[in-house]
Amino acid sequence: MTYDLIVVGGGVAGSSLAQRIAEDGASVLVVERETQFRDRIRGESLQPWGVAEARKLGVAPTLEPSATELRWFEQSINGQRAFRRDLAATTMPAEAMWGLYHPAMQERLLAQAAAVGAEVRRGVTVQQILPGRRPKVLVGNVGQATEFEARLVVLCAGRNPPLHPAWL
Repeated sequence: MTYDLIVVGGGVAGSSLAQRIAEDGASVLVVERETQFRDRIRGESLQPWGVAEARKLGVAPTLEPSATELRWFEQSINGQRAFRRDLAATTMPAEAMWGLYHPAMQERLLAQAAAVGAEVRRGVTVQQILPGRRPKVLVGNVGQATEFEARLVVLCAGRNPPLHPAWL
């Protein structure tokens, strides 16, 4: 099959990209290794500038229902409040911070990408990425891989992706 875009990794970045591009009518395939996102140690908040970027990108309506607004930043020194800062009033984007449970954020964004037309395949492994004018992605098990072609392939496989030597 041929797509305009293949996104390898359906986490926050990959599913946000897929949603935005699919909304504009492009054919998008998201390939995600996990069948269910799990909790890992990572940041679970969007700083005010991240909230502003989520609004610009168009993914804020997907995230906002599960976000907790963290309007105030407080700092204490030796148990005494040193200061309290109103983030929305004192940051350039005039936004508060959002607290989110990361796996829920990933699930919501990936579901929204699918809802606007991206094809999502979960529980599959990328075996090889073949560069070229029309790059190809081999997905599945060795000997049973399915080949997909796209105008563009984007790797959004997280902070420490399990890069297979064949991908390089």
